[in-house]
Amino acid sequence: AVFCSTYTKDDMVLTVSYYAREKKTNISFYQDFPLSDHLVYQDSYTEGNKAGAKTKLHMMELWTYGNSFVFQLKNGHFLISDGGCEYDLPYLLDYLESLTPAGQKPVVEAWMITHMHRDHCGTINAIAEEPEKFADRVLVDGFYYNEPNDNVMGIDPGCLSNIIYLKQAAEYCRTSKGEPVKIYRPQTGQRYYFCDITVDIVLCQEHLGWELFEPDLNDSSTWYMFTIEGQKCLLAGDSEKGGIHKVMMTYDSEYLDMDMFSLLHHGHSTRNEFTDYAKVKTVLVTTCDKTPKRREEQNRYLKEQSQEWLMWGDGTKILTFPYEVGSYESVAKRSWIYNKGMERPIQPNMD
Repeated sequence: AVFCSTYTKDDMVLTVSYYAREKKTNISFYQDFPLSDHLVYQDSYTEGNKAGAKTKLHMMELWTYGNSFVFQLKNGHFLISDGGCEYDLPYLLDYLESLTPAGQKPVVEAWMITHMHRDHCGTINAIAEEPEKFADRVLVDGFYYNEPNDNVMGIDPGCLSNIIYLKQAAEYCRTSKGEPVKIYRPQTGQRYYFCDITVDIVLCQEHLGWELFEPDLNDSSTWYMFTIEGQKCLLAGDSEKGGIHKVMMTYDSEYLDMDMFSLLHHGHSTRNEFTDYAKVKTVLVTTCDKTPKRREEQNRYLKEQSQEWLMWGDGTKILTFPYEVGSYESVAKRSWIYNKGMERPIQPNMD
């Protein structure tokens, strides 16, 4: 569906992407964003895996709202998608440490951000705000984020401040080799490989373009397709109508035959035309007990079409690969001790 080629010289990067179904070419040029060593053309290597280890997906239950997904790799390291709000960081770090051998720091091989709203990138903001408290507790080998153009950032001034936080966090944190953390800018059509997971960049804002873009920062969300043990998991943040339609224009329905799919914008952006076009077995719902009234009928329809509907309510959900529907585990939310004294709402305002 997408043919992608990237060229570099000094600190300059030129990416040419051809979208076969649309017969269109996109040329992206930028400076000061290096290329990741995980950007590959073949994904046949699996060095570093621990014998008998299983890849796991942890759908983190948060304090109020947001997205936080943690992939635990076979080598014991992690990939993070988004992370939640600022006040979710202590629990996230505690959780990563609980999965890491004693005396070692958690290693995040890639921290991937869909878009710059604080319920998705807030944990990174918290590192920047209190580096002396948090930055030394985790090793980050790279942040991955497709920074939108000035027109998009002008719609939501908070986006720029969150990008500044991201750059500060990259300065404060260190990689597993003790080096400063780099920020990578993924492009549509690129493929990354981490230990045992392939990550395809399905869509980024540059590919979406201005003509389809909904006037909302949510529609700048980058779509990441994670493939583990032959199973597909799509995480696309809060993408709106524009992104949804662009993906349907670019890819055939066979590519969107997915084992797991995170409900777009916590259910606010569910659209029947997309969920009819795609096939989903397990729907990951980042809300507690109910979905928004705004898309109530569409969400009910998707629930009827899918095989499994996982929501918050009894703690973090753990899915082990290869995953069979219904085989997930739940880990209690540890009483949200870092917010002790605060009453946790049963459900944020989803209306």
